[in-house]
Amino acid sequence: MHLLMKTHSTNPDAEVGCRVGCVQLTPKLARLILKHIKAFKAAKEADSTLYEMHFWDGSVDYLSEAGVAKIPEKVQDVLDTGEGYSKIKDSFRNVDLTEEDFERTECDIMMVRADGVSWTCIPKHSDIYISTESLPIPIIKSCLRK
Repeated sequence: MHLLMKTHSTNPDAEVGCRVGCVQLTPKLARLILKHIKAFKAAKEADSTLYEMHFWDGSVDYLSEAGVAKIPEKVQDVLDTGEGYSKIKDSFRNVDLTEEDFERTECDIMMVRADGVSWTCIPKHSDIYISTESLPIPIIKSCLRK
């Protein structure tokens, strides 16, 4: 399952791209996320002040402005007005995205909470953090039902 996720920046005025995160949620990745969530919940039982756990993870690619321009308007509307994420339909997979349509990032991290997962990164040559919307557990589990 391919998903697009709306992102947020620590400096929304900076022009660093990364407005949309793309993740291929495979069964393998879904199992890893659920394993991390289980570890998070166990740790939270021991310490109720735990808010989230971080894991090094480069599963998300971030679209540049050129890449975002290739996303159908209907999908962009869902990202802006819906839950902040959208499953990619088969027709979108035919969009010709090139290497230039993605931003280069570093320090890519998966952030796990009790109710889901999100990712954060730093666009290359910046000191700005970009974070995706959270994917809820039911979406993650739906990847395993196929």
